[in-house]
Amino acid sequence: MNMADPAASLRDVRARTAQRVAELIEVFDTIVESSSTDHLHETANTFDATVAFDRAQISSIVEQARTQLAEINETLHRLRRGSLG
Repeated sequence: MNMADPAASLRDVRARTAQRVAELIEVFDTIVESSSTDHLHETANTFDATVAFDRAQISSIVEQARTQLAEINETLHRLRRGSLG
């Protein structure tokens, strides 16, 4: 992270956060896809509850990361305008 250039540092954080969102969405999609396959070793109710829990967790984390992206974008915008302080 480049502390001499706050905008560059924020752009780095934004890029990592955007990558994290993309990876989490892939995980979410994998969970959804796996819920449609036949699982021999788990009962349907146990499996459904696990999938629902996992989906809820990933959804929450994605939402938090998207909020962070919005905050970073707003901060970068304010830096460009010179109104951060």
